[in-house]
Amino acid sequence: ESPLHSILVTSACKGEGKSTPLVNLACAIAAAGKRVVVVDTDLRNPSLQRILGLKHSVGVTSVLAGEATLDEAIKPSGHPGLTILPSGPIPPNPAELLHSQRMKEMIKDLEGRYDLVIFDSPPTLLVADAMLLGGELDAAIIVAESGGVSRRAVQQVKESLQLSKTRILGVILNKVFLTAGAYYNYYSYYKYSQTP
Repeated sequence: ESPLHSILVTSACKGEGKSTPLVNLACAIAAAGKRVVVVDTDLRNPSLQRILGLKHSVGVTSVLAGEATLDEAIKPSGHPGLTILPSGPIPPNPAELLHSQRMKEMIKDLEGRYDLVIFDSPPTLLVADAMLLGGELDAAIIVAESGGVSRRAVQQVKESLQLSKTRILGVILNKVFLTAGAYYNYYSYYKYSQTP
């Protein structure tokens, strides 16, 4: 009903690989001609710089602490149309920073500059950061590791985000490994279902 300007990407537990589908999603949207920025708000264990092969010491925490401007912190990613706002130095008080007035102002500023702002956050069941951030954004996507996380855990993430009035777009099932037979059966079903 209304265009999305900001999306949170989170998971239930650590190690589900949420940052990789986040980057793939951002690259695909940027390739479609949109201006996209990914923001690393996993202030406890940032990984976006590593995935994108970048090294920057200035980022979100630098801006929130008043040590850098947003223009100084935003960096090119190496992919056309996609920029990155790294996490910056790891702070002693991540939840407090993410729940600050400065963070709300930063979100509004980024939404005004880009077609889409995608936020990487810590796992929802470990810390409250995702809930604090999700309530300020348009929607959230949950990444769930296939065979590595229980349905109950994903349900708990959904309930936690809904408590903060976060709209959930859906779930990305990550680390799915199909055998050759499973792929063939799916293809056969698809082909059969398309037959007039």
